[in-house]
Amino acid sequence: MTFVPVTHVVRMPMENVKLIPYIMRDLAASGMKNIVLSSNIVADCMKDPRLPDTLMKYAGEAGLSFVDGHALFPDCVCPSFPVEEKRDFMIRYIRLELAIASAFQVKTFTVHTGNNYDRTLSVDVYRDAMCRSLEELLPCAEKTGVSIALENIWTSPNTPEVLLDVVKKFESPYLGLCYDSGHANIMKYARREGSLAKMWWNTPEEVPQDDRILEKMLPYIINCHLHDNNGDRDEHKLPGRGNIDWEHVMGLLKKAPRLQCIQNEAGYTDDFLTTKEVVELFEKLCEKGGC
Repeated sequence: MTFVPVTHVVRMPMENVKLIPYIMRDLAASGMKNIVLSSNIVADCMKDPRLPDTLMKYAGEAGLSFVDGHALFPDCVCPSFPVEEKRDFMIRYIRLELAIASAFQVKTFTVHTGNNYDRTLSVDVYRDAMCRSLEELLPCAEKTGVSIALENIWTSPNTPEVLLDVVKKFESPYLGLCYDSGHANIMKYARREGSLAKMWWNTPEEVPQDDRILEKMLPYIINCHLHDNNGDRDEHKLPGRGNIDWEHVMGLLKKAPRLQCIQNEAGYTDDFLTTKEVVELFEKLCEKGGC
């Protein structure tokens, strides 16, 4: 048994909804209990308002639950988007995403912040834009019961320091952090030649190599995306296929006071494992790090 629910990103053939109940039953038969409200499903629900009820019905019949979700990726619809004339559109868009998440009864909804960063703007501009957005979005999060989780990536506006500044400003039960293990591992090796962090970094200062991201974020983590890599690229490998120290990671996550779930964000189809093998891998992962 895992110490918090484990959720899995799965591919659904949204172009043929009639196949979905069979796929969900097969997932459940493999031991899966929880699936992620992915950004792809969110986008499809925006096109078809009947879809949340349909998918919830199929999931319930299969014995599956939606526990957490992920916002869409474009920078123009993330909370740190700094273009004033687009602000109203961005706020309305994220409110719609939160409403969709609420329809699926998810508890945490992860958003990216500033991952397509404009190098001509300072980090302070992005931090201020994020705070202004959250002042409008947090009442919506509270109303829907869906907590917003800000995710660490590898550019200046989404380092642990910036994200912690923001969550500490509000100290809201409906705002927390999403720890992404793969992104953190990229920052651990940020000064390697050819690393994503080095290519994307956007200030005159040298990119800050950081091997304590999890420790910094720990008190505010409400969700986590677990996947592996070797420190250079965002490969989304299964845990154990890269160089992340999973005993260390899992031991710390078990001490995270606000953690609500663990998400399998690995693209495991490249490893040719069955769904049952992937579910068992994450069950074993949750046994690491002591109790």
